[in-house]
Amino acid sequence: MEESGRRKRKMGNEEEKDDEDDEEKKVEKFFALIRSTREVRDRLRNVVVPNVPKEEENQKRKEEEKAAVTAAGGDGRWNPT
Repeated sequence: MEESGRRKRKMGNEEEKDDEDDEEKKVEKFFALIRSTREVRDRLRNVVVPNVPKEEENQKRKEEEKAAVTAAGGDGRWNPT
């Protein structure tokens, strides 16, 4: 009886190891999917928006806003009525 009990425990441990291995494979696959999704997202961003340094982009936007305000007859300051 003791031998059959040991065998059952041994088989249980093997099953637990198999379950752990399957779980590890699932986790690895999950993170691989996340990595590939991020890579696709980054590639799409680079295609849609070319690599422009943020500072240059912000400076250009500020100049455009200032030009629009000046063209509208203002001096760029907010003057509540």
